[in-house]
This record gives sequence, structure tokens and C-alpha cells, in this order.
Amino acid sequence: MKIIKMITIMWLLTAFAFNSHNDDQSQKSNNEKQQATINVHLPSIQCGMCENNIKKGLYKVKGVNTVNVDIDTKVGEVTFDPKKISEKEIEKSIAGLGYWANNTPADKKAYAKLDGCCQMSETEYIQLIKESKKISHEQRDMDKKDHVSMIRDEHSANTKMIMIALPTIQCGMCKNRIEKSMSKMDGIINVNVDVDNNQGHFVYDTSKISLSDIESAISEIGYQANKSPANKSAYEQLPGCCKVN
Repeated sequence: MKIIKMITIMWLLTAFAFNSHNDDQSQKSNNEKQQATINVHLPSIQCGMCENNIKKGLYKVKGVNTVNVDIDTKVGEVTFDPKKISEKEIEKSIAGLGYWANNTPADKKAYAKLDGCCQMSETEYIQLIKESKKISHEQRDMDKKDHVSMIRDEHSANTKMIMIALPTIQCGMCKNRIEKSMSKMDGIINVNVDVDNNQGHFVYDTSKISLSDIESAISEIGYQANKSPANKSAYEQLPGCCKVN
């Protein structure tokens, strides 16, 4: 009788251990499914203190699981739960600690509070800003080309994309005014005004509208389009911020 009891107890203990192991494996598998990993370029980190600051700061962020920082390659590896936090939010969290993350600039106030050993030289910092702006422009142009290609695919063979010089535009209000007005024209498929480069990118149906029609329409709004001068009356009615100094 005692032998039977001992065998029963041993069987129960073995079954319990087996089930516990399966539960652990199942939990581990579920955690792995919920986990994603990204590599973040950290161009402004300088020393071991930078590594500690980033690790300590990110571990406080909900959704971040593990953080590894390689000072030599200036790369951080972050594993996280994509249901709780996004890659962009991770970049912003790092920026909030005073460090650049990919192309997201460091928070100026947080950067100013970093120890001297964690700050770049003024020359290096200015160069980093210049490189970041260059990358932003290149990415924006690439996104714009992809968007235009998608528009072309969705419309007829008459679809054409042109760039029009807009030398007199000054601000975001100019951009909004042109985009809003031109989008209402029959034959205009897409309008994107680039204030920084004084350009307008237009996708239009050549069977419904011509380049000269587009230039004339922009002129009537009060802006110069390529060599077509702005309508004087329309220009005078523009807000002061939209007029050439």
C-alpha cells in the first residue's frame, strides 16, 4: 500500500513539473511573439555615461524590454512590445534624454543638461545638424517620388508630373493658398508646394489642362509661376506675410 502511495506521489510531482515547464515555455513563446527589435543610430553618444543614461532612461519607458548600447559603433539595440510603444516613440524617448536617435534631434534643454563628457564639440554638433537636414530633404524627395508614382499608377496614361518654380512664395500660408485653390481645378490630380525650395509639384491630366493653364491659375492667385508674373491685383490682396520683402 505504501509503495502504491509513493508511486502516486512521484507521478503527481512529475506531472506537475512537466506542466510547469510547458507553461513556462508557452509564456516564453508568447513573450517572444510580442517582442520586436530595432537598431537605433546614436550619433551623439560619447562615453560610458551616455550608455548608462540611455539605458536607465529607456528602461523606465513602458513597452521597452531590453536595451544595449555599443559606444564604438554608436548603435543601440532595443527590444520592445510593439503593442505598447512604436519605433518613433522610442526615438523620441531617446531624444528626450538629450541624445540624437536616427534622424530625430536631441531635446535642446536635455542636451544642455548633460555632463561635459557627454556633449559633442560645437563643430561636430553643427555638422550633425547639417547632415540631418540633408537626410530629411532626401527622404522627403524620395517619399514624394514614390507618392507621384503611386498616383500615376492609379490614373490614365495622360497623367503627367511637372515642377513649377514659385519664386515669390514666402510661408506656409502661401503653400496652403496655392494647394487649396489649385486642387479645385479640373484636371489637377495632386499638388504639393515646397516652401523651402520655392517649388510646386503638380500631377495633372494633360487631356484636361495644360502647363500654361496651371501657370495662369497660379498667377491669378497672386503668385509668380515660372516666368508668368503674379496678377498685381491678386498680389495686393495677399496677407503681408505672403508678400516679398
